Amino acid sequence: MDNWIYLGFPVALTAWLWLRGRRRTMAIKRLATRLGFVYIGEALPRSIILQGPIIECAHSFRNVIDGERAGIIAFAFDFTTGAGKGARHYTALAAQTDSDVFGIHRYGGDLAVHISDGWTFAVGPDGD
Repeated sequence: MDNWIYLGFPVALTAWLWLRGRRRTMAIKRLATRLGFVYIGEALPRSIILQGPIIECAHSFRNVIDGERAGIIAFAFDFTTGAGKGARHYTALAAQTDSDVFGIHRYGGDLAVHISDGWTFAVGPDGD
């Protein structure tokens, strides 16, 4: 009986994590379609220059969407920093402009804004 618990728990946890990630991916794809953006997947375009204290250590990109709003090129993506128990998951918005087009300062919260080299990044904890 104990063997089933030791085998069943990791399998159930893995399935739950996979389903949770799949649900977020589907929601991001719907959002991209609604905004007229393109769902790219797990690769960032070469045109984006990663800047900022959190985002410079980023790896494992996923749910990348790309588009243009009001003449400004914009991206949104999830990423990870660190590894193992120290891994942290974030969501970033990026726009190719030198101004805070996201209006983050009006809303406060736990989002960090970094403006550098023609890009504005707003980074916060992953919503998943």
